[in-house]
Parts: sequence; structure tokens; C-alpha cells
Amino acid sequence: MFDVELKIKTIPKVTELAKADLLTVIDGWSVSYLAGMWKGVEEDSVEISIVCDVDKSKEVVEIILKAASELGEETIMVGNNFIQVPQP
Repeated sequence: MFDVELKIKTIPKVTELAKADLLTVIDGWSVSYLAGMWKGVEEDSVEISIVCDVDKSKEVVEIILKAASELGEETIMVGNNFIQVPQP
């Protein structure tokens, strides 16, 4: 297949929680630390940049969504789109 670049924005705790599962699918990623605000509340955020096979991209997003759900997050941003986090 071919590679795609995913850019996912979330909070740092999500990436920490997802790290072990992500490493079963991809070899690595880069992280940019951002100062963000959500619904009027300032919070730390990160942008994760991942280059992976297009077939693995869906699995990567599912891993991030699972971690975000476990932490009670409402949304993550993939590219320029907000994705609703499924609640447990």
C-alpha cells in the first residue's frame, strides 16, 4: 500500500496511555506540545504526527480514541476534523 501522515491533537495523557498499544502497530511518532484552550479552559495539548501505512491508520485512530475514552475526553482532532470519543 502507501503511507499517509496522520496529525492527531489531544491531551498529553492520552498519548501516554496509548503508547504501548501504538507501539504494537507503528514504530514511532513525533509530538509537538501546544498551549490550548477547550470550552474556555486552558489545558496542555499535543499534536502527534504519525506516518504509517494507510491500512494501519484506522487502527491508530481507534487506539487513540480508546485511550481518550478511558480518560473521559469528549473529542480528539484528526487532521482538521473533530471526532467524538465513544463513552464507556
